[in-house]
Amino acid sequence: MAAGGGCIVAGLVWNLCFPIIKHLWTSSFVLFSGGICFMLLALFYLVIDVLGFRKSAFGFVVIGMNAIAVYMGTHLINFRNIGGAFVEGLEKYSGNWYPLIYALAGFAVVWLILWWMDRKKTFIKI
Repeated sequence: MAAGGGCIVAGLVWNLCFPIIKHLWTSSFVLFSGGICFMLLALFYLVIDVLGFRKSAFGFVVIGMNAIAVYMGTHLINFRNIGGAFVEGLEKYSGNWYPLIYALAGFAVVWLILWWMDRKKTFIKI
């Protein structure tokens, strides 16, 4: 938490001279976003490992156990189009929410494949 707070403060102070610009990945942005990542890491460590809420992290564990498969699979296969096949009739009913539903359907396809791999104890490692 201290490292996160320090990076956030340093990023905000550095922002006075060198603005935080995400698209350019300025050094002030890197410090600020790194601080947020440190804070989230500390929060998840507290909740999952220290307090023992492991069941709430099951979805993340499924993804993390085959992170390389996710990374490579999403570059090789367009899972959004596959998921879109399941929700294509909802566009007229969901209006502006359809792009979110379309993306969630693609994510659900990826997660279900990873869940199946986890159940079969199939892990891709380097």
